[in-house]
Amino acid sequence: MRIKSKTPFQRAHLSNFSFYKEGNPFFKNSLMFHNISQFTSALVDNLFKFLTIFLLISIQGDKGSAEIMSTVGIVYVLPFLLFSSFAGKLADKISKQKFMTALKCGEVLVTLVGILAFYCQSALACYALLFMLSVVAALMGPPKYSIIAELVTKEEIPRANGLITASTYLAVIVGMVMGGVLSTYSGGDYTFASTFCLWAALIGCFASLCVRPTPAVANDSKASPFFVKEVYETLKFCKKTPFLLTSIFGSTFFLFVAAFVQMNMVPYAIESLGLTKEDGGNVFVAAAVGISIGGWVAGKLSRKEAEIGLSALAGLISGLALLLMPIIPFYWSTAVCLFILGLTGGMYIVPFDAFYQTNTPLERRGQVVAATNFLSFLGVAIASLAISFFDSPKTGFFFIAFVTLAFFAYVFSRLSARSMHYLLRSTIGRIYRVDLVEPELEESMRKRMYMFIPRTWMDLALLTTYSPNIHFYFIKEKKGIVDHFLNLFANVHIYTSKNSLDQFQLAIMKEERCPFLIFTSRKSLEDFKESLFFRKLMQNLKINVEILRAVYKKLESKKYEVTFLPQLPSRVVAR
Repeated sequence: MRIKSKTPFQRAHLSNFSFYKEGNPFFKNSLMFHNISQFTSALVDNLFKFLTIFLLISIQGDKGSAEIMSTVGIVYVLPFLLFSSFAGKLADKISKQKFMTALKCGEVLVTLVGILAFYCQSALACYALLFMLSVVAALMGPPKYSIIAELVTKEEIPRANGLITASTYLAVIVGMVMGGVLSTYSGGDYTFASTFCLWAALIGCFASLCVRPTPAVANDSKASPFFVKEVYETLKFCKKTPFLLTSIFGSTFFLFVAAFVQMNMVPYAIESLGLTKEDGGNVFVAAAVGISIGGWVAGKLSRKEAEIGLSALAGLISGLALLLMPIIPFYWSTAVCLFILGLTGGMYIVPFDAFYQTNTPLERRGQVVAATNFLSFLGVAIASLAISFFDSPKTGFFFIAFVTLAFFAYVFSRLSARSMHYLLRSTIGRIYRVDLVEPELEESMRKRMYMFIPRTWMDLALLTTYSPNIHFYFIKEKKGIVDHFLNLFANVHIYTSKNSLDQFQLAIMKEERCPFLIFTSRKSLEDFKESLFFRKLMQNLKINVEILRAVYKKLESKKYEVTFLPQLPSRVVAR
């Protein structure tokens, strides 16, 4: 990867697309201006989309609301499928700030023509302009997120993502509310209402000009019309990094669920809650508020790294809230469930977004974001089509709830080690300060393996708070009932019979993480050390075996220090 140096000519060229002045305190916070720019884009998209929906429903009647929502969804999502890969290539080749500024100018032009379309009340023109706005949004997606890592330090990326997510869904709220309010209180004057799209676009265009110019990345890859193949190649590249694909698929599934809930909410509110089309759109505001708050909270909780373990826990709660909503079909219960769904959804999406941004190289970051956008809006397209397959909106909500719970159960199984690390670190980790003292390894030793006899489950919990990369290998005579539950966790492995121990040897040979062998008694540990299997294991592996003991020390009231020390006389397992 090579970053082009900024020659005087290049700096002058960049300045044509930016008001930024080095050292000027007004331009100090480029992230803030970037956030304003993206806020206005989301506001314009949602306001224009809902004004189009309300105009078409007022022309065609309430009975066609589901079909209108589905058509609008498909028109809006199609550009994301067609142009996301191309946008990712561009974002990796030219200045992201320059690219986004040009797109904001295009957004101003589209909203200007949109005023004329609403004046003529032309459904075809409104659909065409919604498509053009979506093209702008699709092209802006990759640079919008990939530029974050160029505006802030690596440690600030989770917090920045939290702010971007919070402001984006705040814009969704404002756009939806403004759509309903302007539709109601303007007496159906959609020409007047659409002028607000133009003013928001102008503000966003000015904000994009205040963002610090970013250099282009030298990248010789060319865009291909076979964008599906490019997406596949990008995902294949991501497979090399642990949990990166899980983060991408987890992020894309979020937009699928959010799109389905948003589009299904208007017909559900009309049919099951007895609301008007405007109120049906406004009730989704509860979810958008929740996502905005949840995104901000996730940014705070993530501290200096992407807490993808938090994502898995939050996703399960989202599924339960979604299942509860159609069971209690009342206005306020629906609003509460939507808020919980949004709150946990915001806490779910931010760590995933931060993770795939921080774990991809700069020269491929735009393409990874583009592939994520493609999959996300493919999910939106599927959601748009799916709502027409159900005999009632309530049935659709039950279906999406069960799909959500199944998907999040899978995500939790993949990220269970990180989820338990995050959960325990946030609870007992506040009471116990944990340290693992590791002796110096000889250069001939390739890896270390620990043997440990826990006094209680607390010892294992404390080791889990130390690192999410610790894997526990239980060597037991037979499995108990609890062991079948423990097998659900990705970092817990239980071995019993001789055949299982052979599998254990293969697992240890491939293991790159820190393995801990857990024994229930000193006798079981000594028997294992004297076994033929253990001698065979030592012959096949270059491994340093250490026996651990836990030392507890009281620091202050309700505060403890726990140190896991390798015992010097390795044959002794005293507690």
